[in-house]
Parts: sequence; C-alpha cells; structure tokens
Amino acid sequence: MESIKHALPGLSIMIVDDDREATKIIGHITAKKFPDATISIADNGKQGLELFEEYRPDIVITDIRMPVMDGIRMARAIKSLKDDTHIIVLTAFNDKASLAEFREIGFYDYLIKPIEFTKLLATLEKCIFEISQGRVAKSC
Repeated sequence: MESIKHALPGLSIMIVDDDREATKIIGHITAKKFPDATISIADNGKQGLELFEEYRPDIVITDIRMPVMDGIRMARAIKSLKDDTHIIVLTAFNDKASLAEFREIGFYDYLIKPIEFTKLLATLEKCIFEISQGRVAKSC
C-alpha cells in the first residue's frame, strides 16, 4: 500500500489491483498525465478499502478478481461510505455476472485488460471533467 502526493489537493485517484507491476505502470502514467492528483495504490480490496477510508479518493480504478477482498465487495463498501465515488473497473475477463454486480453498485466505466492506456486516460479525463463540473455546481 502506498500513497504518492502531488501538489494540488482535491483530486485523488486510487488504483487497486493485485498485479503490482500493472499498478506501478498505471500509477506512473496517471501521475504523468495528472501531476496535481494524489495517487494511492493498493494490492487488494481490503487494502483498497483501508486506503479509501483514510483518503476518500474521488476515483477508484479497480480490478475485479483479487485475493483477500475482491473488487466487487470493496466497491460495495466504498459506495456505502461515499456514494459519489467514480469507480472504473479493470478486468481481464468479460464476466457478465461481475459486470452486472458492478452495474448494480454503480460504476463509471469498465476497461478490458490488457489496458489500452489511451482509453484509460481518456476515461479518466472525462471522469475528472464530470467531477470538476459537479464541484462547480455544488459551490454555486
């Protein structure tokens, strides 16, 4: 579990995946594209939930199948704590049952592995834009 701080407080992104190399790459690419964001990384859903409780990130990028706690259980717990969290699902499987569960919980988008980083960054940009619009609306 780790947290990488960047200059601008406010926007935070958490990456949860048991593939440590994948989380490092996603974290690095995300940090380069969004250098003012806080990026947290967890190896499984239990660590992800612990980090979420501490940092309350705006966006959670998560795998579905992980040891200790899967992405579905983690997402359900996260949404019960902060319903407006944007969840982006990463999966190596086109598992319709898992995606149906995520749909019920509420997710922003899902991407099939291997990840196409241009799609991930485009999804994050769209998500961040919507979050910023929501913050502007709340402040008016």
